[in-house]
Amino acid sequence: MGTENLSHLGRAFAVLESLVEPKSSAEISRELDVNRSTALRLLRELEAIGYVRREPDNLMFALDANRIRKLYAGREIDPANWRDKFDTFLKTIRDEFGEAAILGVPANNSMVYASYLDSNNVVAVREQIGTVRSMHCSALGQAYLSTMDEPKLTELLKDISYLEGTTRAPQNEKELRERLVAIRERGYAIDNEETFEGGMCVAVPAKVEGKVIGSLGLSGPASRMVKKAEEAGARLMEFVSAH
Repeated sequence: MGTENLSHLGRAFAVLESLVEPKSSAEISRELDVNRSTALRLLRELEAIGYVRREPDNLMFALDANRIRKLYAGREIDPANWRDKFDTFLKTIRDEFGEAAILGVPANNSMVYASYLDSNNVVAVREQIGTVRSMHCSALGQAYLSTMDEPKLTELLKDISYLEGTTRAPQNEKELRERLVAIRERGYAIDNEETFEGGMCVAVPAKVEGKVIGSLGLSGPASRMVKKAEEAGARLMEFVSAH
């Protein structure tokens, strides 16, 4: 299966589709027609965010059945839907706004970049797939938290330390809950220099067949993003509403 025309996100889903049984990085490399270092990097990134694990006896890579089962909640969801849906949109919104486009997924009470399309601008916020952001201070995390029902939210907030981020970020549960109320009313989350100075991100919950699986975001220098935030939020909401 040639993957030369797929983005990094597309290749990651190709790996997941290939792991119907445990395989080595060499086998994945041959099936995807990529070099072994690329295959190993994809596998390690998927392992880091919990979708792939290593078999303890032979170090082969396999799908983490518990994570997949928990994510899909017993429903049949075709991973190809993710690839077609998010990959195309991330490219589109990156090109429309000239800023980095992100798909973040929850892992260990943080948000991990499952896909990251860099900005075309010379001056930009440079990050990468696998970047980890705290839920309480990132737009990706706050957008995801805003969708939770009260029992799940209360349980998750017990483990948030509020140590990361800038002084602009929520400093306690009360402040975070106030942000979540505003996000639900507005429809999108805004991280205005809360994760780090000079950076700004707008994000909305990302869904597959009605189930929230993470967040979609647009990120860039605050000096540019502050002028685009409202329009970017509306564009992200438009996409989510249509799908």
